[in-house]
Amino acid sequence: MEHAKTLLKNGTIVDGTGAPPRRGSVLLENGAQVLLPADARVAGARELDCQARVIAPGFIDVHSHMDFFAVSDRPEDFQAFAAQGITSMVVGNCGFSPFGFQCDSPHQGLIENGLFKAGHDRSDWHDFSGYRAQIERHGPVQNLVSLVGHGTCRTSLHGFEAGQLSAGIKF
Repeated sequence: MEHAKTLLKNGTIVDGTGAPPRRGSVLLENGAQVLLPADARVAGARELDCQARVIAPGFIDVHSHMDFFAVSDRPEDFQAFAAQGITSMVVGNCGFSPFGFQCDSPHQGLIENGLFKAGHDRSDWHDFSGYRAQIERHGPVQNLVSLVGHGTCRTSLHGFEAGQLSAGIKF
């Protein structure tokens, strides 16, 4: 059974602000986190004893390829990350992103069927606003900070061919 309120009691709080670690409790309620004294009591809250444990607001995975799964029909792919305390992910790494390509490019198949294909159809979107709309349609996931993959852009314009891009290519 899900609890509307969870009290993480008596842990060492590391909040990411640079402040020294301190003993305290954190109330989790309706998606919010409230700092409380270590000995706080909250009526109706499920209590978890965090003595000898660290309580942190979340961690950032600075190199994730979960951007392709953010638009899949498998939101459960993110549950393992949430269980590890990862609340934010930087995506679009290694030069690839699920957006940032020329629509109807003759090389679009190279992008859609490439290394990071996640089984979604990108025929109706190719830019960041379309990507964002897909994420919103599939429901909330961790916070995503998205880079535009230079490899995706280049592949959509020139395929996998080496060489300099010409000035006549428009994106």
